[in-house]
Amino acid sequence: MQKDRDTAESFIEALLQAKEKELAASEKAVAVLNRERLAGNLFVTRETFQPEIEKLERQITALRGDTIVIRTSRHELGGRLMDDMIWQKDGQNTDWAYLDLLISRYKTPEGAKLSLFASRDPSAQERFRKKVLKAYDAVDTDMQWCVISGKYFPASTVKTAHIVRYNVGEPSAWHLFGPPSDKDGHLMSDQNGIPMYEMYEKAFDDARLVIVPDGDQERGCWKVYCLDDPATHKPSKAVPFGRELHGRSLQFRNSFRPSCRYLYFAFCMSILRRQRHEVPGWWRSCVVDGPGEAWATLGIYFHTSTLRIISHRVGHLTKEEAAVFAAENPSKDEDEDDSLHSRLIECAYAS
Repeated sequence: MQKDRDTAESFIEALLQAKEKELAASEKAVAVLNRERLAGNLFVTRETFQPEIEKLERQITALRGDTIVIRTSRHELGGRLMDDMIWQKDGQNTDWAYLDLLISRYKTPEGAKLSLFASRDPSAQERFRKKVLKAYDAVDTDMQWCVISGKYFPASTVKTAHIVRYNVGEPSAWHLFGPPSDKDGHLMSDQNGIPMYEMYEKAFDDARLVIVPDGDQERGCWKVYCLDDPATHKPSKAVPFGRELHGRSLQFRNSFRPSCRYLYFAFCMSILRRQRHEVPGWWRSCVVDGPGEAWATLGIYFHTSTLRIISHRVGHLTKEEAAVFAAENPSKDEDEDDSLHSRLIECAYAS
């Protein structure tokens, strides 16, 4: 029995190492291709370049998911492998194919052990929506308030955006932020939601706009910062964007405010996601200077060692840059919890 267990463990470990090696190679390829494109060394059109990058990004997302499943469910996978005794019949290649099949089941809503892959409970989401709208006093008959634009829109077009993505999972949220003050946890807290028009919700989720402090935090003031070039958007009186939106103060109808630490985390993740496709060091113009200056005097919001690891993995920052980004000691060791939760968060923000 022990020999079988050891054999199963060795196959799982070998597959994990192979996938992590492939993941590292794919991430390096994206970084190199983006760097060469920005340097003007790739003589290809955007129409040719973009699909290849997107293909690599999809491969990276899949590999990240696989490695997370192996790391969090390796004992279960080993037990399944031992039960079937596959390795005695077909050899290593089939073993890995079989393990890939087992892993894929853990990445479906039906077989998910992690919220990263689980489908969202519609009733819980509806409770969250009502809770957020009530907290912000955002409902007026069939119209709802958008704090980004300071306007009412038809209820069907207003979204209650999660500031920290739901599929981060509550355990990782606890690791980042500590015990929640809300009985529903961090992710379903009304302070993790903002009512906004659907176009803004999409831009917020796509890391095209961020929310940053606007002056005195004692007064709970926030403003919008567009990470896209504001000049690329057409003027619109009905739904302001670009120059019309950039730097605009959020408009609240009462004293309720979103959580500062959730907004800072969302800001960091947006900068890191964009850095993947920008020139090296671009992040400094947003974090050290620019909108990031507003956060500098507001203290520590969450587990900075996890942010340091995420900065390196998601934003392709060097370890020294990641330490600056997270205000952390670059020589500090990476513990097992930081490693696991940073991988889960990395997967949650893969797209």
